[in-house]
Amino acid sequence: IFDFSEELPFAHTVFSLEGRQKLHGKLCHLGSENFVAVFTSDPLVLTIGCKDGKPFIIDTHPVTLAPGQGNGVILIGKQNTNEVWMSLCDWLWKRLQNGGVMPDTCQSLAVMTRRSA
Repeated sequence: IFDFSEELPFAHTVFSLEGRQKLHGKLCHLGSENFVAVFTSDPLVLTIGCKDGKPFIIDTHPVTLAPGQGNGVILIGKQNTNEVWMSLCDWLWKRLQNGGVMPDTCQSLAVMTRRSA
């Protein structure tokens, strides 16, 4: 059984400077340990995390220029640095823009933690 904790309880939208800074800063902080989180910015939901010092994003939505002909994508950073997290964030923001997320849309980062028995 897992609990979820909201890690972006801010009023900043996903593409605002403040929203971008909050997301990047939170990912860098969370990346100091292994974690898995569900990132949501309507209409997209992705998995973001870090395992053994390797930051990752999993996007299960079709990723292609031709509609209906793509598969999901997994991005894995080679090291756990602020620069790698920024690179993943840059990819995420481009993906959100191309995925139809509107400029005034909020974001959510719900971190999963295993509930102790």
